[in-house]
Amino acid sequence: MNVYLMKFYDEYYQSKSIESLKEFTILTFPQDGTDKLFIGCVLILITNVYRTMATAEALSTIVQAVKQKIGSSNLLQFYLERVNGNKLISKYLFKVIYDEHLDHYSDVLLGYLYKMSFHFCDVIGTGYKAKIEEYRYKQNDE
Repeated sequence: MNVYLMKFYDEYYQSKSIESLKEFTILTFPQDGTDKLFIGCVLILITNVYRTMATAEALSTIVQAVKQKIGSSNLLQFYLERVNGNKLISKYLFKVIYDEHLDHYSDVLLGYLYKMSFHFCDVIGTGYKAKIEEYRYKQNDE
């Protein structure tokens, strides 16, 4: 995922295009609003960080802004309405940010990004379950 994000970053700054981002989104996500949320969040990412900081983990923090409630709104809506000055970001997020299924779209994206990230504890916990139980058993005997 990080390689794709760097590709999207380069394309945006070199040719002012997001064609590969749109193509990736069409192939990867449902076209129900999840796609627009992904594009908007990637645009926020690449317009606010250096290329080397464009990672799946960083992108997930932007998507999580949907979950950060501010009264009846959320942090991403606040960003769009009060901070954002990029018309392209507004184009992709304006309708979806008010969609009643926004939480579902963000859950889909967060699940996808979680799978694209390395989670040491999950890898160890699921890959070595038997050895962990054996280790725990020995620890209790001591």
